[in-house]
Amino acid sequence: MDLKGVALRNIYELCNGMNNNSERAKNFYINIPHYQRPYKWGREQIVNLFRDYIKNKNSSGNEEYFVGSVVAVKKENGEFYGIIDGQQRLTTVYLLNFVSFLLRRAYIEELLLSNKNHKIESQLKELEESYTRILAKTKCEEIKNMRKHLMDKIDELNDACPLDKEKIEKEILYIYYKGMYLPEKNYNDKNYEKNHKEKMRKFFCSEELNLTYQRENYTKKLKEAMSSFYIRLSNAEGPELKEIYTNEDETQKNDKVLEQYVNAIKYIYEEIKHQIISEENALKKCETMLQIISDMMKAIKFCIIVTGNESDAYTLFEVLNDRALAIEDLDLIKNMFFKEYCVHSIKDSEEDKDYNIEKLDRIWGEDIFSSNVGIEKTKLIAYLGTTYLTRDETINPNDGPKYRNIIEEKYINARYINQNKSYEYINIYNDFRVFHMAKIIVDMFDIKFRKNGRNDMAIKAESDMNKSITYKTVHLLNAFHMEGVLSAITNLIMKQFIFESSDCGKREINISEFREFVKNAINKSSEKDDTYRNITRCSYNLWVSVLKSDGYKIPRNIAKRMIKNNCERDSLSLLAEEQTSLNEQLEGWMEKWNYKDGKLVKVKILFIELFKTKKENNKIIYNLVQNQFGENSEIHLDHLEADTIDESNSEKYFYPSDLNEDRNKYVQQLGNFMILDSSDNNEKNNKPLFKAMKYYENMAEHWLIQELKEMLEDDLYCKEIKIRDEVIMVPTEKFFNERKSRIKRYFGAVLSRENIEEKEIKLQHR
Repeated sequence: MDLKGVALRNIYELCNGMNNNSERAKNFYINIPHYQRPYKWGREQIVNLFRDYIKNKNSSGNEEYFVGSVVAVKKENGEFYGIIDGQQRLTTVYLLNFVSFLLRRAYIEELLLSNKNHKIESQLKELEESYTRILAKTKCEEIKNMRKHLMDKIDELNDACPLDKEKIEKEILYIYYKGMYLPEKNYNDKNYEKNHKEKMRKFFCSEELNLTYQRENYTKKLKEAMSSFYIRLSNAEGPELKEIYTNEDETQKNDKVLEQYVNAIKYIYEEIKHQIISEENALKKCETMLQIISDMMKAIKFCIIVTGNESDAYTLFEVLNDRALAIEDLDLIKNMFFKEYCVHSIKDSEEDKDYNIEKLDRIWGEDIFSSNVGIEKTKLIAYLGTTYLTRDETINPNDGPKYRNIIEEKYINARYINQNKSYEYINIYNDFRVFHMAKIIVDMFDIKFRKNGRNDMAIKAESDMNKSITYKTVHLLNAFHMEGVLSAITNLIMKQFIFESSDCGKREINISEFREFVKNAINKSSEKDDTYRNITRCSYNLWVSVLKSDGYKIPRNIAKRMIKNNCERDSLSLLAEEQTSLNEQLEGWMEKWNYKDGKLVKVKILFIELFKTKKENNKIIYNLVQNQFGENSEIHLDHLEADTIDESNSEKYFYPSDLNEDRNKYVQQLGNFMILDSSDNNEKNNKPLFKAMKYYENMAEHWLIQELKEMLEDDLYCKEIKIRDEVIMVPTEKFFNERKSRIKRYFGAVLSRENIEEKEIKLQHR
């Protein structure tokens, strides 16, 4: 790693050399790269910075306040740093210094007007310090000359006769106003503020700031913000921060970047003023505020870490910020794209790049990762987008902080840089739209990352007669937290759309068209559409593999194969050895299944599937006419024979013939279950089986219920018991074993279809 140096620095020391103590840059000169986001700190972050500083000072008495690390790249000329991490904090301190400049400029003006010249020299030196931290080299010489000229005039004033003093005082004010680009003080002049703004615009226009952006537009916005303020101060009133707003500023009214800077200056000033308890007059208040700022700027320390290249800087950032996916990680991803575009585009001018980056920044921050998306969806979008671009089947959904490196190495470098291809606007635009497509899928399917309580969504999806197998599979995978498998489906959806609609990525991806494409993929009618045939096939195979498997290995292997092979047709099918293994796993988990052990979702889904069929002779036939359950039904997995006995009627319940045998062996296994609407399930409660049958009346026409009734009337599976005048049928061990055998057979049949279009399934002989 090319590490140039590490040191603790306050804002005054920031550009001290990092190679050795003797090296010192001439100016505080920081550059924000093209690909960095604009200044984003609002009131909350600024207030927290100030109040944390005050709290630290009061509680520990420590004169130093550490605010975190700044990761920077030392540029070749050695006079400025490119900031990779820390620009928000640095910019805030930069603006704090600007507020100090405004205050001290107004304070000195009032001292000059009040002839309090004994304080002038020290204040001019402090003003020069603030000045040189705002602006680059040339203006620094100007203010030095102004200070010398002023002090010469003040000395002349002290020695002058009374008749000359008025003239010299006017000359002093003229020198100061000219040097500070200020209009003559006259708050009653209706043009005062307009003149002030014009002079400050001229002042900043002719000079470089010590904090600049490669995106020149951002630098212009910062200059405009600083031109829009002055401190209104007299010995009797103030200090008051005044914002200058003229008719000419209407065009900038809704400029969000400019607004951020303007608001930040206001928040900083408010917090400084908030620290004043009580002072006698405006000048004294101004002195106190200046002292607060000076103390704070000396106390605030950054850990400056300087590298010789951007790659090392990003690596350091990630090491220092080892955590789950956060907004900073998303910014790293975005900025990496911006960097590659700025460096490797050969078609676009710098102006074009600025314009395009602003447009792309809005897409990223507003269309895709807006503040209202939520962390569960944000993580999923980032993962699905990264998987699609990189085709890396090994990515873990929890690798969020590493996505930038993965995308850079396995996509940008592999696809463009190593192939000596340019990376143009159409490329970065479509790459951003990949993440947007991932968001549309997440939104329209209504799925979330590792969110508990998604089982009900999977059951509702399975019950919906209007939804496709793709929709059902996506929700099944989401319920089981199988994002790695889910990515195979989302990859295929996006790939199929781009193939069908976007000339294989040669033109801009149309998001409206993609939204319609996903809408169709969700609807059941798409299963018969050739456009969606591969998506349907893939979804069905994964649906089957998840329900058959006793774990995640085979579904994940299928997904990896699809992702690695870019969803080519051959990768969509199950391998022969996978089929064999899955059948064995299905038989295994059904045989040992116990209500208390889980897999309730699988059993519910398979029962729901059976209720979509009719049974004729030795065949199960899909007749998807209507749902057996209401649209808003909550489906429960119901014990036929109650697992809890009502002791007052215990003789009506099943007991094993061997009294030493555990009753749960029978009542918790597959043969003792049916699905039932929650309202009926709650009312049924712990009733014995012969009384429970009335709650299945709504489904009485279905063959599963008819078969159940027949078994309850068959003395091969039940025994007749007479209690007083009532004759009831109580199930025996044979009932549970036989029904378990049948349910296993039916479940196996449902999952044996080669494709979703197969309607008749021949039942296997037992």
